[in-house]
Amino acid sequence: MPPRIFVARIWPALAVLLAVVVLSACGAPAASQSPVMPTEAALSGPEPTATVPVPTATTAPLPETEMSAPAVSGVSFSTDVMPILKNSCVRCHGGERTSGGLNLTTYAALMNGGESGAVVIPGDAGASLLVTLSESGKMPKRGTKLTPEQIQILKDWVNAGAPNN
Repeated sequence: MPPRIFVARIWPALAVLLAVVVLSACGAPAASQSPVMPTEAALSGPEPTATVPVPTATTAPLPETEMSAPAVSGVSFSTDVMPILKNSCVRCHGGERTSGGLNLTTYAALMNGGESGAVVIPGDAGASLLVTLSESGKMPKRGTKLTPEQIQILKDWVNAGAPNN
């Protein structure tokens, strides 16, 4: 058998086998046993009832990664949040200046926080310093304060889990 035909016939089976191994290694829940349904033959005659398992669809849990899927609220870090940070915060929290050890020039730097610890608590805008200090008017210290619309964008993004999207 030529190598190309061998690969074309074997590759799908290997891919399925690999997926099964990965899912079982990740601790994915096993397919639950569904109630069995009688076959047509069993329903039509007096013979003992034969059963056939009903296939069920199972899904593996999504890996917990640096959430890159779009937020439920539709707020995007790159198009909605980052412009606010660049216009209002990076003068003091970016580049050569990182007041309080807080750098807001990238998603990773923002999520690292500063000397006071984390400034974003994904899913909890009320506990996130980025939101509470902006909302109270304490930040930015210099320059124009954030508008209610900008603060709402920050809240929606944090409450959506602060995804890197």
